[in-house]
Amino acid sequence: MNLESSPTRLVIPLIVMIWLVSCGPMGGVSLPANVTPSIAPTPKPAPSGDWQSRWLKGAPCSPPCWEGITPGSTSASDAVNILRTSPLIARAEMTSTRLVPDLGYVQWDWAGGGQGGFANYQAQTAQQIIYLIRPWFPKPIGFGDVLEAYGEPTEIIARVVHPPDAGVGTSYDLRVIYKDQGILLLSGGVNKPRIEKETEFDQVMLFAPDAQGYAAALSGAANYPEWVQPWEGMKDFNYYCQKAFGEKDCADK
Repeated sequence: MNLESSPTRLVIPLIVMIWLVSCGPMGGVSLPANVTPSIAPTPKPAPSGDWQSRWLKGAPCSPPCWEGITPGSTSASDAVNILRTSPLIARAEMTSTRLVPDLGYVQWDWAGGGQGGFANYQAQTAQQIIYLIRPWFPKPIGFGDVLEAYGEPTEIIARVVHPPDAGVGTSYDLRVIYKDQGILLLSGGVNKPRIEKETEFDQVMLFAPDAQGYAAALSGAANYPEWVQPWEGMKDFNYYCQKAFGEKDCADK
């Protein structure tokens, strides 16, 4: 018998096609009730206006509070929920590291793109309270704007750094501190900073106005309290540096 012309030869492919349509991938088979299709979150557009200076206007709260998070009061989980509802924030999450298990931090990205910053908390405590917030703003912070908003600082660090390695040049460290309000402004680099209203700072930290928050904001400088000098107004960088370190250690090299 010639299989090419056999009725059986024609019927079998037809049966297979009917099965594929009714039961196979092309059929109208519904997903089980417990399977939910994955939906990507809608990206937030970049905020408009001078959004990074909101904290200088007390919006939505005044320092050390930032975007509704108050160092020394807000828990890390609450901070994540607050940031996720902020128009400035695209994504926020809690994380920690095995190398320093006690250190946890909330990190976020800016709406419209860019790494936003982080907020530290003690991961091994039950409360997990935020004690330091460090937003990474796209633009520098003008000292004059901070002075207008919150008055003059309480303390200052002015330091010349002479690395021991040969061939590495001098660098500078300038920090002004509003101890009672929980604000620290930081700038540094190879050019000696000027202390004036036009000075721009690269970073801002908002810290709990207690011993833990203050030490966290100072970082390594907390081990050298003699570095921290009382603010005496708009003096030259060398004036504050020499008060803390002496003329020799503040000389440019």
